[in-house]
Amino acid sequence: MQTETEARVASVQTLFRRAVALAQAWRKMLGSHYRPEKHYMRGPGPKWREKYGTSRGS
Repeated sequence: MQTETEARVASVQTLFRRAVALAQAWRKMLGSHYRPEKHYMRGPGPKWREKYGTSRGS
């Protein structure tokens, strides 16, 4: 039979495990945020310039 202290320790451990699981879920959900450097486009490339005849300096 558990003593009152052991029961409290067990409940604190359960609470801690749930808090850790919640924090991990939040981190996973928020960790995949938009990264603009992956989608950044600087303008037309060489194929477009070749097709439309514009130079880079114009």
